[in-house]
Amino acid sequence: DDLISADGRTLAPESRAVQLTGPAEDLDDVYVYPNPMRAADHDPHVTIAELPTEATLRIISVDGRRVRTLHTDRAAEGGLEWDLQDESGQRVPTGVYYIRVESPGESPVMVKAAVIW
Repeated sequence: DDLISADGRTLAPESRAVQLTGPAEDLDDVYVYPNPMRAADHDPHVTIAELPTEATLRIISVDGRRVRTLHTDRAAEGGLEWDLQDESGQRVPTGVYYIRVESPGESPVMVKAAVIW
């Protein structure tokens, strides 16, 4: 499937790479790809894109359990990869995960990622 933005624009055709060019100014356009992440079709990671330079990402299971916390750094190029592991380095199971993105001076946003092994 093509990589489609929230407003329906095609960001990249299927099998094409997306290069993040720089940090976003706000959290208005945060998205996850590939989504769903199917292990049979993709490398086992997802990218959270359109992030500002400073952001904290809290990955949460559907039952409300904190799975992992990630942070961007000042060298971020507008995105961050999650290797689909929890805090202890274990692969997360198939399921839906919420990613809460927080950045100084911004209202937090929540995006979803589906993982299929």
